[in-house]
Amino acid sequence: MSNVGGGTTAMKLIDLSRIYSIAAVDEADISGVQPGVRAIVTADAYKGMEFTGKVVRVAATGTIESNVVTFDVKVEVDSRRKALLKPEMTTNVLFLVDERSDAVLVPASAVVRRAVRENDAADGEARVDYSRRQSYVTVVRPDGVQEERAVETGITDGVDIEIVSGLEAGETVVLHEAAQSRWAGRAGPGPGGPPPRR
Repeated sequence: MSNVGGGTTAMKLIDLSRIYSIAAVDEADISGVQPGVRAIVTADAYKGMEFTGKVVRVAATGTIESNVVTFDVKVEVDSRRKALLKPEMTTNVLFLVDERSDAVLVPASAVVRRAVRENDAADGEARVDYSRRQSYVTVVRPDGVQEERAVETGITDGVDIEIVSGLEAGETVVLHEAAQSRWAGRAGPGPGGPPPRR
């Protein structure tokens, strides 16, 4: 090696017996991601194919880029088909931080979250309590009339939201414009993706 140029790489050795994917996770989503959490890895090179894995390390410090803080999360791929993945491939990772069975789901754009409006007992006027926020959905009744209803929400993947109470399975809800829903734009398909569901 030369003490000026640092030498020239003659050979690079790669151990493919263990395959890892490094995911940059936004600080808003990092709380549920920890070692041992299961993950699903997809690669641009293999459309429609999923590889299972688990988190083995979460960076102790974040990286700031364009005023956005992300944390590097190292995922070891343990799928039987992991040999298909090669170094430097572009991958996407879905972390399974929580799950529900038999949950009532609605599209994220169906839920609107805003300050609670209450009637003042003294003068009967409506007042807005900005310290409290409530989630609402607009339900279409069997007679076609739309009814706004307060609901309790659960977990979300940014595409769909669990409704814990206030809505029954099979009821029809109205989808709002993206700007009206606090959940819009967090995740989900872009233009050309599947149409919104009711």
